[in-house]
Amino acid sequence: MADTEQGYDPKVQVKETGPQVHTLELLSTDAELKGSSFQRGIAVLGRVFGIVSGVEARGIERVADDERQAPAPNTYTRIFLLWLSSALTGNNIIVGLYGPSLYGLDWSQATICATLGVILGISILTWFIATLGVHLFQFYTRYAWIIQILTLAIMIGSAGPSFITSPFLSPDIPRATVSDRLSFFSLCFASAITWAPASADYFVYFPTATKSWRMFLAGSTGMSLAMALTTILGIGLATGIDSNQAWIEASLASPGSLLAASFSNLHGFGRFCAVILLLGTVSNNIPCTYSAGLNLQMLGRYGPRIPRPLLTTLEVVIYTVCAIVAREYLREIMENFLPLMSYWIVAWLALCLEEAWIFRRGRDYDWAIWNNPNRLPMGLAAGASFVFGILGAVLGMSQSYFVGPIANALPQKCDLGMWLAFGFTAVVYPAFRCAELRVVGR
Repeated sequence: MADTEQGYDPKVQVKETGPQVHTLELLSTDAELKGSSFQRGIAVLGRVFGIVSGVEARGIERVADDERQAPAPNTYTRIFLLWLSSALTGNNIIVGLYGPSLYGLDWSQATICATLGVILGISILTWFIATLGVHLFQFYTRYAWIIQILTLAIMIGSAGPSFITSPFLSPDIPRATVSDRLSFFSLCFASAITWAPASADYFVYFPTATKSWRMFLAGSTGMSLAMALTTILGIGLATGIDSNQAWIEASLASPGSLLAASFSNLHGFGRFCAVILLLGTVSNNIPCTYSAGLNLQMLGRYGPRIPRPLLTTLEVVIYTVCAIVAREYLREIMENFLPLMSYWIVAWLALCLEEAWIFRRGRDYDWAIWNNPNRLPMGLAAGASFVFGILGAVLGMSQSYFVGPIANALPQKCDLGMWLAFGFTAVVYPAFRCAELRVVGR
C-alpha cells in the first residue's frame, strides 16, 4: 500500500476549518501559501465549497485520532449493513446470469462455483478492511438494504417458479466441463475481489480501537450474504430463459431487460419493482465513485490540491456519458472487462499480502510518514513484480479478444489469467523486495 503513496509532497498538510470539513493547503516553511494562481484558486474553491455545503471535502490525508468517531455499540452493525447494501444490487445478479448462459452450468454447479468464489473473494477483501481500515453514505446503507431485500424477495416470488434446479438444463446444451466451472468461479471471484483496493476507504473515521477480527466478521458476512444471494438469483433467471419465451426476447435485448421481465407477472407493480431494483444500484455506485476520487488524488503530488468533491463530479459526468453510449453493450463489457480488472487487482493483492506478512510480519504501518516520499519504499520491487504478474495474466487469459499461449495449450480453453497473475507476482516479489531493501534501505 505504501508503494502507491509515493510521490506526495511532504509539505502538503491538513488545515482544520471545522469539525468535519477539511481542505488542503500547500504550506511553505514560513507558512505562506505558494503555488500558481490556478492552484490557489482551487484551494480557495475547496474551502468555500466545504464551508457552504457541509460536504466532506477531505481527500487522501490521514484522519487524526481526535477527529475520529467515538466508539459506539452499533459500529460493527454499520460495517455489516454497509457491505450488505453495497452488494445487494441488480448488477451482481447479472454476474450470475453467465453461469448457465455462457458456461453451460446447471443450477447446482453454477451455485456452488458462485458461492465459493464470492466467499473467497469477500474474505480476502475484508482482510484489507480489518487491516487498513462517509457519513452520508453510511447513514444511507443502514436503511437501503431493507428496500433492496424486499424487492429481491418479490423477484423470487415472481420469477422463482420458472427457475430450473434440475441437474441438467437441456439435452441441447453441452455438459459443463472443469474449465467452464473454473472460468465461472473466477468470474464470481473477480466480482468480489475488485472491492479490495478501495475497501478501507469507508471506515477512516472509525476509532483506532475498532477490533480487526470483528470488522472481518461484519464485512465478510454482509458482503457474502448479499453477493451470494444476488448471484444465485442471476443463475436462477438464466436457467429459466429457455422455458420462457418472454425471457428469451428480454435476454436478447439486454441483461437489464431480463431483470425487468422477471417481474412481468406482477404487471404495474412489477414495473415499479423493476425501477426500485434499478435505483438500488446507487448503493453500489456510491462507494465506487467515492473511492475513485481518492484514487485520482493519488496520481501525483498535485492531486491532493484538487478538492475531492470536484473530482467526484467530474467522474460522474464521464461515467454517465460512457454508460449512455455503451448501454447496448453491457453484456460484452461485463464479460470482458470484469476479468481484466481482476488481473491487476490480484497482482496488487499478492504484493500487499507478502509485504504485510513476510516483510512487516503483521506489524502496523507507520502512518505518520504517509506523505513523505523520502521515507516510503521507492516501489521498484513492487513495480517490477507487477510487470511479471501482468505477464502471467497475458499468458493465461482466455477472452474473446485474446487467448494466451498457456490457455490455448490446454485441452479445453480456460481463463487462468487471474491465477497466473497472482502466482507470478507472489513468486518474484520476495526476491525483488529483499534486493530493494539491501540496495535502497527502505
